[in-house]
Amino acid sequence: MADNVSSRNVALSEARLPLLFVIDEDDDKRPSIDAMTREQLVSELRRLDETRPSLGGPIAAMSVGAVLAIVGGSLAFVGVSVIGFSGSAQILTYALLGLGGAIVIVGAILLLVGTIKLATRFGAIAAHRDETDEVQKRIDAIDQKLPPPPPGPEMLLPPPPPPPPQASRLIPGSMATLMTF
Repeated sequence: MADNVSSRNVALSEARLPLLFVIDEDDDKRPSIDAMTREQLVSELRRLDETRPSLGGPIAAMSVGAVLAIVGGSLAFVGVSVIGFSGSAQILTYALLGLGGAIVIVGAILLLVGTIKLATRFGAIAAHRDETDEVQKRIDAIDQKLPPPPPGPEMLLPPPPPPPPQASRLIPGSMATLMTF
């Protein structure tokens, strides 16, 4: 849920499951950046902003994996420390070792998958940033070629109203004394 999946297309009926790469079918339908108008470039920039890759999913997977590995390791340690007992404690020992080992394995897998996805996501973020910069440069180039808007009528602000008579007075021979009535 922490990952942006709005741009990913997965169709199980077609057996199309992109694991590391995102398939975007709209790429074939869009014209090249050089052939786009300013409005198309602005909408492309908006689309790029909405489909920005995030680091939330891989970081969450790594965090959950680390917590599970620590909890599983603790359970396994408790199981090992109870090994010397006999009878029903032996069943508890094997249960704690099995459960702790399973949790450690799940945590290690999540940690590994999160680390791999984080490394690949950095590459996707760099490519996304380059594409966004290219679109923004193209918009800036178009804006510089456009003539400035024609000057409109100047708006003159009305002068401020004069102060009311006898509102303040400067007394001669002193610094500045303000007297109000």
